[in-house]
Amino acid sequence: MDDWVRYVRAVATRYAGRITADELWVLAPSPHFFTGDAATPTRMTQRATAVIRRAGPRATLVCPSRG
Repeated sequence: MDDWVRYVRAVATRYAGRITADELWVLAPSPHFFTGDAATPTRMTQRATAVIRRAGPRATLVCPSRG
């Protein structure tokens, strides 16, 4: 989870004010990209939302699709 948070922070900080919407998981339902339970992407979305909102309080977040 720490690697995920660092990645999200780096992207959110770099593009703060230049991205109007963030989609956190484009291919979440694909077994090639994620094979865990539904609780894990939920936690990752919660953590990413907090990080992105610190970088850009008006950011729009699109929740992961589950297929």
